[in-house]
Amino acid sequence: MKKQQNSYNLRVSVLQQCQCHCPYCLPVKLFNVKKKSWLSVENYSLIAKALSFFNIKKIRFTGGEPLLRVNFFDIVKSFVSEMKNVQIGMTTNGHYLGKKLFLIKKTGISSVTIHMDSLNNKKNNIIMGKCDLNKLFKDLKLAKKILDEVKINVVVQRGVNDDELINFLFFSLKLGIQVRFIELMDTGISQSYIKKVFISKKEILKKILLKGSIEKIGRKNIEDPSVLYKFNPINVVFGVIASETEKFCFQCNRLRLSSEGNIYGCLYQDNKISLIKALKSGANEHQIKDLVSFVLKKKRSFHPSVEKTNNFSMAHTGG
Repeated sequence: MKKQQNSYNLRVSVLQQCQCHCPYCLPVKLFNVKKKSWLSVENYSLIAKALSFFNIKKIRFTGGEPLLRVNFFDIVKSFVSEMKNVQIGMTTNGHYLGKKLFLIKKTGISSVTIHMDSLNNKKNNIIMGKCDLNKLFKDLKLAKKILDEVKINVVVQRGVNDDELINFLFFSLKLGIQVRFIELMDTGISQSYIKKVFISKKEILKKILLKGSIEKIGRKNIEDPSVLYKFNPINVVFGVIASETEKFCFQCNRLRLSSEGNIYGCLYQDNKISLIKALKSGANEHQIKDLVSFVLKKKRSFHPSVEKTNNFSMAHTGG
């Protein structure tokens, strides 16, 4: 059977749990799905075989915190074995980065994005939970040496870390790791907090401009959520993801698989398709492929500005 021609980026969530309870993602222990509800390695393997019929260019493993799952690398291997020429990445809070780094590389993961909201240990512990930033900084340097790509994601929050933008740019220059500043997404579960601390892309750039000129580069690829800029005083490139004020839904080529076995064409989508139900009914990879094809045909924006959605946590669908 021939592969589909349109190319897609796949997000694969492996669990919803995380050591951090960031106020915009997991303000309380919401959606605490039990282990018995997670897809098994065998489930992921069969789904990976079905997804191999599609022209998937990139796969990024997410959670929750993916490195908390004991058999995480077995899940990654199930996709690597079915999709030989796909770029494999993961997003992590970095707590276990150094401990797992060589296994990350060995399993075929070439790209890692670290979520870090502050360069200040005390502040970062308040936002994300206890983490030794000095150790993480060392782990980042090592990751930069052995992986193809390392990035840092910073969720910018007014009165919390918006005074660290320039510090992050100098940090980016020092380590040679690109930083991406992200607007808070209104997923519905933390509206009072988001209303209090939300800061737009326009404001983020304005704050950086106070310290020197910037030059717009644009998106590296049309489907990329991040728009690149260069901070001229130190010649460093950074990204801004403005999912709230500059929606990029029409460019989106993402497909999402949750840890419960639901497939989504949009992060905000509520009427997902359950692949686990089909698997439990004895569906083979061709029948799973047909379900995925249906989702892709129906793919459109479910962004709150377009359509009312249910409240959800980023950890629930897969960040």
